[in-house]
Amino acid sequence: MKPKKRKKSGKLKPVVIAVFLLTVAAILTLAANHKKNDTAKRINVIIDNENVTDNLKSEVFLDENENVYMSFNDVEKYFDENIFYDNKYLKIITSSRTKIASLKINENEMYVNGSNVKIFGAAIEKNGQIYLPFSDMKNVYNVEVNYIEETKILTIDSLEKEQKKGNAKKDSEIKYKPTAFSETVDNVKKGDSLFIIKENEENGWTKVRTKRGKIGFIKDVTNIYIQREQLEIKNQINGKVNIIHDFSDNTEQNNDETASDVINVFSILVADLDKKEENYVKVKIDQNELNYINLAHEQNYKVWGCVSNTNYKDVLSETISDYEKRTKVINKILKMVIEYKLDGININFENVSKNDEEAFSRFIIELAPRLKEYGKAMVVSLKDKNVEENNFNMSKIDKIIDYVINME
Repeated sequence: MKPKKRKKSGKLKPVVIAVFLLTVAAILTLAANHKKNDTAKRINVIIDNENVTDNLKSEVFLDENENVYMSFNDVEKYFDENIFYDNKYLKIITSSRTKIASLKINENEMYVNGSNVKIFGAAIEKNGQIYLPFSDMKNVYNVEVNYIEETKILTIDSLEKEQKKGNAKKDSEIKYKPTAFSETVDNVKKGDSLFIIKENEENGWTKVRTKRGKIGFIKDVTNIYIQREQLEIKNQINGKVNIIHDFSDNTEQNNDETASDVINVFSILVADLDKKEENYVKVKIDQNELNYINLAHEQNYKVWGCVSNTNYKDVLSETISDYEKRTKVINKILKMVIEYKLDGININFENVSKNDEEAFSRFIIELAPRLKEYGKAMVVSLKDKNVEENNFNMSKIDKIIDYVINME
């Protein structure tokens, strides 16, 4: 008698399915806890403890003298959204909160806040793009730049942001993710210094950056301290701004006990744009105005000097639309601010045409850092409540100016 053949079942046993699922889960877990090596062959860029390498529009590179170069487009993305190339003067014009700089391609000199500065590198053109000598411009953007040859990592840290440090409590592995099963991205010895990115981010793990520029997680950190405080940028006036324009008519009010709670700024006309003047600025201050300025300061008022274009309506097109002329105007305004001890400048330009909109924005963008370098206020007056009718590109200058005065 022949033995009976067993029928094959089309169903997988539960044990086999479970093993399969566990295997898949393990693979996915390992993948999630291991970093990609797409950036291994190029310079990795860490800006304020964030690896932005994959988001750069162009790779950074070093020249033969180890000067770091970053593309115009990436500087625009991460450091200066208002960076500008002037086609007439062939200059790159870039700014930060307190600095305005210009430089020409292939020249080892940079103009920063009114002074010429020698630089080791030079702006260059490469593959149809402009690259800036970023190492030479660290003071413009107020950052610390450090290239770590061993790991090919470039770290850029803002000097205006808080920076914490600490030490490894024991010999430790730095993990890619906050779990012991994650890939090790670096090793540290007991006492090694660490940049603290975020304390106790998850389950007791602290996110750190090592001296080799590697970012990851560690369990045991000690001696955490603040190495650099966050820069606190204070408003010149706390609360509502109340302005007087004629100090002589308010002497009685100034002696009132509550006047200091109401009026806090004295605004005085200090100059007109004038195309006949050498620097295109006609100073309007005489001894009477100086006396009012001194009296206002004695009574603890801030004094904002008003600059207008009332004498020549077409003067804007002939002055601030040109970079070199714009720079002369700005230098003259700054000289007045220092000489007459003004606390700020109020730009009160009338009849700004649509054609001058970009020039007006550039003027404010380039004037503001010069004022803020000295702690002075940048103020703009609007004649109409409707900004569009003033032809002011507020989206560009709103982040730069300190106060807007709505004129009825």
